[in-house]
Amino acid sequence: MGNTALQLELNTSTSVDANANVLFDAIVYKAGNIDYEPVTGVITFQENGRYLINWWLATQASPSTNGTAFALSSSQGDYLAGSSPIKTGEVYGTGIIDVISAPTSVSLVNISTAVVYFSAQVPLKGSLVVSEDDVGGPTGPTGPTGPTGPGITVYGYLYTPYTAQSESAVLLPGDIPFTNNGPLVGISHTPGITEITILETGNYIIDYTTVISNNVDAVISLAVNGVVAVSTSVPTLSATGEFSDSCILSLSAGDVITLRVE
Repeated sequence: MGNTALQLELNTSTSVDANANVLFDAIVYKAGNIDYEPVTGVITFQENGRYLINWWLATQASPSTNGTAFALSSSQGDYLAGSSPIKTGEVYGTGIIDVISAPTSVSLVNISTAVVYFSAQVPLKGSLVVSEDDVGGPTGPTGPTGPTGPGITVYGYLYTPYTAQSESAVLLPGDIPFTNNGPLVGISHTPGITEITILETGNYIIDYTTVISNNVDAVISLAVNGVVAVSTSVPTLSATGEFSDSCILSLSAGDVITLRVE
């Protein structure tokens, strides 16, 4: 991966007009050659590269006739939409922006037919995460061999396969257990328990997805050593279905991570 990353939050209960930018009001993490202006909602990439963007918003209501719909719109013509027919719940999207002529600006635009109101019931209304994919240009002449770099030294994958028997109840507030381990390097987890232990200090990109099958008004978050990381919270707003988030957390060796529902 490249060196550019950005994580934004929307904490203020507000609304966004049709064709207006979403104004994320907090910068949680910023690294590399990237800028963000909270007054305008514009992200500016200051160098060429390929960037992955994930976003979600907790919406409360809208008179829109096409559900709730938003799009990543760039100054070089990119237009990557995400939408939901449900006006009270989570709308999310993902996209890849290949910046070929920096500086290039990107914003998340309300492409619904009317104003969209964000939820007043949850502390976090939305999040947007940018990470750079390290892509090179045409191959040049072969140079001298350098020292071996560390590469990706820590990674892990945990999951619970979905079957009728795998559905489980979590007493709120509570943590979700994972029954199976995929590859784990630098991370420790015993199948069937909720705790995930970090063995090396560093900045971690964490993606999670869970499916809620009953109508419960809850918030799904990552917790670090028992304390919820608010920047990772996703509200269910009494809806059922799939809920997910992507975040960047600075973690220390010995930290314990859980997926919390409360």
